[in-house]
Amino acid sequence: MNRNGPSSTGSRSAALLVAMATLVALQACTLPGRPTAASVAESTIPSLESLHPATPEPSENLALHSLVTASASLPDQRASAAVDGDPQTVWNAGWHPPQWIEIDLGAAFDLDRVILTVAQDPRGGTVHQISGRGETGDYRLLYKFHDDTGDGLELDVSPVAGWGAVRYLKIETTESPSWVAWREIAVFGRPSSQPLAQVGASRTWPTSITPQS
Repeated sequence: MNRNGPSSTGSRSAALLVAMATLVALQACTLPGRPTAASVAESTIPSLESLHPATPEPSENLALHSLVTASASLPDQRASAAVDGDPQTVWNAGWHPPQWIEIDLGAAFDLDRVILTVAQDPRGGTVHQISGRGETGDYRLLYKFHDDTGDGLELDVSPVAGWGAVRYLKIETTESPSWVAWREIAVFGRPSSQPLAQVGASRTWPTSITPQS
C-alpha cells in the first residue's frame, strides 16, 4: 500500500508553509528599528521611582538673616533680631498696633510653612495677618491669626496647597494688648515654579498654636 498518498503529502506541505510563515514573522519582529515584545513591555511598565516619587527634603529657613524692614523699632531691638535664628533676641516696634515687619526672601519661593515665635506681655487676644507678593504687585492676604497668645508661643501655619511665588512676606499685627514684637520668624519653601503674577488670592488655612518647648 502507498503510505505517501496525496493527503499525506498535502499535510506536510501545509505544515511547511506554516513553519515558513512563522519564521518570517519572527525575523520581522527583530529587524533593526522595530521594537521587540520585551522592549515594548519594558517601556510601558512604570518604574518604582515613578510610582513612589521621593519625598522632598525639608527646606532650610528662608528668612534666616534676610533683609527686613519694619514700621518702627526700638534702638536695641531692631527688625533684624526677628530673623537671626536666636529666639532670645527680639524685634520690638516699641508701640501698640498696627505695626508690621517685612521680609525680603531674595527670590520668589513657593512657601509651605511659616512659624512666628511670639514676644508678648501681657497675654491676651491678638490679630496677626500674613501677606505676600512677588517681585512686583500688591500684597495679598495669605493667612490671618486671631487667637489668645502669650510670650514664647509658636504660631505655626502650613497651607495645604502652599503659597506660590512669594518673595516679600509681611506680618502685620492689628490687635494686641502689648507692644508689637516677635522673637523669631521662620519661613520654609522651595524655589518658585509659578509665574510671579500667581501669588494667590486671599485664603484661610487650618492653623496650630504650639507652646515653645
